[in-house]
Amino acid sequence: MGRKRTPHIHYFETPAGERMVAMSLDLLAELEDLEDLEDEVLAAQAAWERAQAATGDDFPYPLEVLQRLEAGEHPIKVWREHRRLTQAALADAVGTSNAYISQLETGHRQPSRKMLAAIANTLGVPLQALTDDARGDMADDAA
Repeated sequence: MGRKRTPHIHYFETPAGERMVAMSLDLLAELEDLEDLEDEVLAAQAAWERAQAATGDDFPYPLEVLQRLEAGEHPIKVWREHRRLTQAALADAVGTSNAYISQLETGHRQPSRKMLAAIANTLGVPLQALTDDARGDMADDAA
């Protein structure tokens, strides 16, 4: 088989035909850190699934969305960006201005129930996914 080299990893075969790999201790430490991070992500996903089961909310929240909401970002902005929409595109879809969407996302204005429903429909999320109450409940449940 011979030897194959990639940065910090050396692949080789012993005379007995056993395939082996050697790596730097720094790379091994990086891999262990990644394994720890994966464990944290899996734990967060499990906590979220438990929270969803407890609330009966079966709407799927992507991990990136969940992390941003837990960090305190505004739900409309998080979901809009997740759906790859600009403020202008969202504003056009719901019949309002870019400035109004900006004010909603910064918390300077509160939408009417009708506007919130239109935004939720455009973003393809349930109404409660955009409310501050749902964001607070979600953080409490996931903790």
